Amino acid sequence: MPTFDGIQLFGFGPGTLTLSGAEMKWVSRDQSEMIKKPMKDVVGAQWTLYGRRGLLRLLWSDDTVDRLEGFSADDRTELEAILQKAEGDDGAVDIENVKPNVEGTNFGDVAFEGKRLLFERDRALVFEKDLGSMTQCVIPGNRAGHNEVEMQFLESDAVATADDTLVEIRFVMPEADEDMPETPAEELQKLAIDAAGIRNTGGAAICSFEGCSLLVPRGSYSMHLYETFVRMTGAKYDYRIKYGDINRLYMLEKPDGYRMVVVISLARGIRQGQQRYQNLVLETNKDEEEVTVNLTEEECAERYNNALLPSTVGPLCNLIAMAFRHIAGKKIFVAGSYRSARDLQCLQCAHKTNTGLLFVLDRSFVFIHKPTLIVRFNELQSVELQKGDAKMGLRTFDMTLTLKAAPGADRERVISFSQLEKDEYRPLLLFLQKQKVRIKNLHQEGAHDDLGDDDEEDEAERRRRMMADGLDDDESEDEDFNPDEKNSDEDSESSDGEDDDDFEDEEDLPKRRKKAKAKAPAARRKRGDDGDDDEDAAKNKKRKRKDPHAPKKAMSAFMFFSNAKREEIKKANPEFSITDISKEAGRLWREMTDDEKKPYQAQADADKERYAKAMESYEPPEASDDDGEEEETGGKKKRAKAKKDPDAPKKNLTAFFHFQAAKREQVKADNPEMKIADIGREMGRLWGAMTDAEKAPFQAKAEEDKARYKREMEEYDGGGGGAAAA
Repeated sequence: MPTFDGIQLFGFGPGTLTLSGAEMKWVSRDQSEMIKKPMKDVVGAQWTLYGRRGLLRLLWSDDTVDRLEGFSADDRTELEAILQKAEGDDGAVDIENVKPNVEGTNFGDVAFEGKRLLFERDRALVFEKDLGSMTQCVIPGNRAGHNEVEMQFLESDAVATADDTLVEIRFVMPEADEDMPETPAEELQKLAIDAAGIRNTGGAAICSFEGCSLLVPRGSYSMHLYETFVRMTGAKYDYRIKYGDINRLYMLEKPDGYRMVVVISLARGIRQGQQRYQNLVLETNKDEEEVTVNLTEEECAERYNNALLPSTVGPLCNLIAMAFRHIAGKKIFVAGSYRSARDLQCLQCAHKTNTGLLFVLDRSFVFIHKPTLIVRFNELQSVELQKGDAKMGLRTFDMTLTLKAAPGADRERVISFSQLEKDEYRPLLLFLQKQKVRIKNLHQEGAHDDLGDDDEEDEAERRRRMMADGLDDDESEDEDFNPDEKNSDEDSESSDGEDDDDFEDEEDLPKRRKKAKAKAPAARRKRGDDGDDDEDAAKNKKRKRKDPHAPKKAMSAFMFFSNAKREEIKKANPEFSITDISKEAGRLWREMTDDEKKPYQAQADADKERYAKAMESYEPPEASDDDGEEEETGGKKKRAKAKKDPDAPKKNLTAFFHFQAAKREQVKADNPEMKIADIGREMGRLWGAMTDAEKAPFQAKAEEDKARYKREMEEYDGGGGGAAAA
């Protein structure tokens, strides 16, 4: 049987080809791949010679083409003899010579043969492309009459990493005439889609969701779930995603409690132009909707054990999750036990320059949505929480995730999140500690080294449940979505065993020290430390009050100019504030020449002489020790207190004070453990609980005392005591 070594089958590396009249067999050099086809299905063959190397194309009855490259020029005769013996339906297969165009031109004609796209110039082949791997064919741009067609192709896993592979090609078509029903670009797009069969789904979808809003990639798509794949159709792009290419799905609740996002993590991302999307983000809500499944009740019972019904009504987010869970066979992961300081499942923060939401799940972080990031805890090397400087007015902190180095990578990958609110620091720290996530700078946070007995009990209980389920820390998953069960984590209360009051930020310490220093002098005065009081009093400054009869100070030239121009500026700019008017006057003054300033300078000189003459005849009033001065203490100004006359009548007491005088000893005897402040509060409570009738005796005493004070003050003022005190 003829054998050809070093033959490369398109999409694979070099291997060995065995060809006979009955069978074609190709095996890769490492024996990992083998392709076998019966020769009776061959419908044509083409031969192209590039220099000294030959290319054989075998055309099969199912419209597929195998390109075999690496033959010598002399192999053509032997290949033709073998194909003459092929047992095809049409008898012997002749080899057609195809002339290549090697001029390097990029202008020519496009033709289709089955699933093959041929680009030719002067009836010579420039290149060909199998459309079986085409995933998209779109007309990019939003304007009508666009004359470009973009084709995208699947990136084959069989191609070696170092090899180049075609993933996108664009054709620029001639401009359309006005009388054409469709443009040349639209015609080429239609022919390519029909040839590739990318919209041929082979049957009806099991269920569909119309008009789904995708945040990544942005746009409105209809989602159709089939037996083995989900199809997403938009205005331009049409994607077919196999369920096997879906790694994980998450359903997360946004802070408003109404909108939900479904994150679809893909093993092989989708492309739009040069942009690749590894994670899709679908936004939905909790509105009641109805979904119809294109199956009978018997089929639902047989294939899905009645988990799906021909018609189901419920929140839209639950219906989408239910469809993916049962049709695609994928779990939907939801938020677990974490709750933020605002009782939310997520934190608002920023990644680089983009703000978004960071969802903290039991075993992973999910950030949406620019870019969408998914980091599982078992991928983490460490987490570092970095507080902002309180002295700079920062009320946020940053979190840096260091991921374990991937095989073959030189260093670890680092992901940073910033602008997290300070209130979220403690809940996040405690949660990560409970999940056994390594905190890089934990030794700097002495207040959090010990989580308390309750946290240890929670962790022990969690590990006990995991051992009972046959899991360990690395194998445990996030919470799985189940619309029929209530999430126990949502209803359970936190058992951290510590209050927020016990947590003290480092940035709060300077404030507390400042308060302690402020209280120290008062404490010393309370202890009777007279030496400190005298020292503090010596530091107080006394400043004389301004004499209202003193001459008015001289004005500058600018002030005369400002007074003269103020109304003019205000009239020209009615929207100006007082500050704006002053700024405008300053600008005009700076732009004036010295000659223009002379009139105002003359006014200032005259006013200066006036002030000097007035000050020559001015005599300031004599200073008094007790009045007319202000005392400055600790940066605050206050009037000096007048001396109290010891012979003045004693002020009258209110009804409450008469009640206190009568009941204080009784309350003190009944509550010997009470301090003075506690006794005062107890007296206030008793007074508030009394009726008007019970308060009447004390009100009468207060009226008598008020009359006494009035009478004594009249006698005091009449005898000259008040004047003497003044």
